[in-house]
Amino acid sequence: MMEKEIKIHKENFVKGNQGSSSPLETFELIVMMQLSHIFFELSLLNLSRIRLNKLFRTVIDFIANYLPFILATTFLSDYVGILISLMSIAIIINAIIVYLNRTTAISFNDLRLSEIDRFGSDRIPYVSNLLSTLLIATTFSILAVDFSIFPRRFSKTEIKGWSLMDFGVGGFIAINGGLAPESRKNRNSFQENFFKTFRSSFLFFSLGMIRLLSVKLLNYQEIISEYGIHWNFFFTLCFVKLISTILCSLMKGINLCLISIIVAIVHQFLLKFCLKEFILDSDRSGFLAANKEGLISLIGFIPVYLTFIQIGRFYFPSRKNITEISSLTLKLSIIAFSSLILMYISHYLIDPISRRQVNLAFIFWIIFTCSFNIIIELVYFVFIQIVQPRIDYESKILKIWSRKGLIIFLIANLLTGAINFFFNTLQIANNLAFIILISYISCLTLIGFLLNKK
Repeated sequence: MMEKEIKIHKENFVKGNQGSSSPLETFELIVMMQLSHIFFELSLLNLSRIRLNKLFRTVIDFIANYLPFILATTFLSDYVGILISLMSIAIIINAIIVYLNRTTAISFNDLRLSEIDRFGSDRIPYVSNLLSTLLIATTFSILAVDFSIFPRRFSKTEIKGWSLMDFGVGGFIAINGGLAPESRKNRNSFQENFFKTFRSSFLFFSLGMIRLLSVKLLNYQEIISEYGIHWNFFFTLCFVKLISTILCSLMKGINLCLISIIVAIVHQFLLKFCLKEFILDSDRSGFLAANKEGLISLIGFIPVYLTFIQIGRFYFPSRKNITEISSLTLKLSIIAFSSLILMYISHYLIDPISRRQVNLAFIFWIIFTCSFNIIIELVYFVFIQIVQPRIDYESKILKIWSRKGLIIFLIANLLTGAINFFFNTLQIANNLAFIILISYISCLTLIGFLLNKK
């Protein structure tokens, strides 16, 4: 078992975090993940005349998709803005070269009405790419946070503030909403949709039980103020999915964005007049008080999940041409920038942003950031339609995370626990910590490739 002194030291190490001074740094880190795969894929298109063997291509894929984010959250954490600027310049240059070297010339009118080419892909890239990059960032961070090389401001905040790991929690719920059965305009009955949701929710519930038992039995470090004594993120995702499925069946024909706004406002009202004081109180007697953060945050996460079910209904219908993609981009832009304005109003005039409470500012922050990143992917998708690549240009690593991400994430949790069990991570020098983190993400990627072959 973990020595009591080490456990207390690790818990104290992450306590009291107030996050970054503004949402910009976290926003830059999330956007960096999107830009990394775009940079790789455009570079691959420019190297299409050179015959690359699979191993060399995979190595480049690994470096391009992992290294910028890993450096930005370790050695170069004070230079995130510079990294983003350099990557943006590289992408623009690459895009210009790809456009000039295109083999097929398409007029604007032809492009506007031409049928979308998915180039043999069965994915919706502007959604699955965001899911993959979010999984990568979250999986890396759950181990990196245990090392001193990972800046404290990126770990989960204790009471209020903006942080990378706070976004990971909300972002994962948002994208799950966007991929939920209810987001597809199918004719399935409530029973069929509920059964599908129940199966996936049961998986998350099982993961939650495994997490709970392993933490208690191994005396693993835990921050009670995150979710409570017995609760964890897997339970949150499980019950958000189930409750949202029931709400969708009860409110057919009603725009879910409207329902989300009503639930979010009611939640903020309850926080203001009673729940906030209850959450911040130190009393832990009884199941409700023991797990108050996890249970009360459910109310706040439901609007996020429902909003992205509605957004999913925008993009899951078959988009046949660029005009329809442009319409989708416009809708998302309205949602994104409305959320940005409401986020700042909520943060400065109503209640400072808090993941622990999942208040109004936090809800709008998650909606804005996820929507904006989907817009980035949509713009890139349109560019790909223009240049009409004749090679398989997509990142293999992102495909692996899209298909096997949940299994990889489960294995990552086990690896994280094992590393913390055998090593006092806070005593490990930064250079060695960096090597361990690179080895960890390499191992998970290899496992992903092996799983994908089965």
